[in-house]
Amino acid sequence: MPEHTGSISGADSRSGAAPPIKKKRAGLYALSALHILAALLFYFKPDGCVALLNVGAQFLTGFLPISTSPERFWSAFAANNMALVGILLLYAAMRTNNRLLLLLLVLIKAIAAASFVFLFLHQARYFAYVAAAGFETLFAALILVFSVRRVS
Repeated sequence: MPEHTGSISGADSRSGAAPPIKKKRAGLYALSALHILAALLFYFKPDGCVALLNVGAQFLTGFLPISTSPERFWSAFAANNMALVGILLLYAAMRTNNRLLLLLLVLIKAIAAASFVFLFLHQARYFAYVAAAGFETLFAALILVFSVRRVS
């Protein structure tokens, strides 16, 4: 009869491998922290965010740098959105069996990515749009992985 390791997930604590639930939580906590950090940066340093995004436009041909704006309405709106997603990811990390919430977060990220692609194709060839679409797609994919990963 196999010896019980005391792990809820059934992972062998002697192997050094983290149980799936811990990996999932760690990933969701990391995504939450990134979103909350982005919210703070969008709100308090919007020009710095634009400058950071424009670095890619300086090195890649065919892309335009995006300009800064003294208007902060959209910065506040973006910061609120990122904070909300960060808080929802934090909740998802604490309640790892909430698959519907994770799938809704994937949908939110997919809509954001599609919005940036649309802006790139129909407004201007800003590198910031491509970078944002890439980040949103990456986050959607990571959240999707966490939503389908078995934790029991």
